[in-house]
Amino acid sequence: MSLRFSRRETEKLLSERWLLQLDQSGFDKLQKSTEGWAAGLVLAEDQIRAGHEIPELFSAKRQVRQKVYEYLADE
Repeated sequence: MSLRFSRRETEKLLSERWLLQLDQSGFDKLQKSTEGWAAGLVLAEDQIRAGHEIPELFSAKRQVRQKVYEYLADE
């Protein structure tokens, strides 16, 4: 059992639950940025709804960026 959202699960979450529509490019960036992790998707949702670009949450070396760290530390 995987804790990550599959591509299909992410598409369903965005379209049916959050009522967000992304073009293919935006969706690809979201999947790459969050790697399907729920906390990443929630952080990205806030940014998308605020009209910002989809955030890059993980670096190429898979290190958690400051915003992700702060969010998880607060939780």
